[in-house]
Amino acid sequence: MSKNTEHAEKALTCIDKMKEGLSELVALLDIAADTFGEMDRLETYKSINHTLSRWQEKYEGFLNEQGQSFTQAM
Repeated sequence: MSKNTEHAEKALTCIDKMKEGLSELVALLDIAADTFGEMDRLETYKSINHTLSRWQEKYEGFLNEQGQSFTQAM
């Protein structure tokens, strides 16, 4: 396995973890009370998720070009 392929696979694993954590943060939001100014953070979380999705597409595209496929262990 090439160094770049290994890097892409590790990056995809990290991106999945980051997306999972971000989803958990959003699930915790109490927008009704907004005690912690969570409405302001919601847009930031959306932006982060969008960025993660773009990175994910690039890494997956690289692996596809290399004839690899990233299979996530559940």
